[in-house]
Amino acid sequence: MLRSLSDDKRSVLLTELLRAHPELRAEAETIATTLLRAGDVDQISDDVARKLRGLHISELAGRAGSQWDGQYVPSYPVAAEMLAEVVQPYLDDAARRARLGARRGGGYRYRCVAWRETFLQCS
Repeated sequence: MLRSLSDDKRSVLLTELLRAHPELRAEAETIATTLLRAGDVDQISDDVARKLRGLHISELAGRAGSQWDGQYVPSYPVAAEMLAEVVQPYLDDAARRARLGARRGGGYRYRCVAWRETFLQCS
């Protein structure tokens, strides 16, 4: 029965359980911290690669070049914007994990540094 619940319903269930059993809060916090700090680097890189491969040149062509209003939009900034749209959620997640003290495989902390204006590079 629990497996059939949507993520939203599971969230409500957890909230209600913790409200009814506050003694479970510390254990729930420990589990949540572990989940937030853990990151499957291979899964994340596979997801990013899949989404990047899913970008289509037709989308670039539709957003760059001559526009209906007569303006010309260069392709390089549009391509960078498209890449940022794919990558930014993962960078935001890496930065969030870094703030929580997350560690990558090998025990190294995430280090995030600004790179140009539109990207955040995390290593």
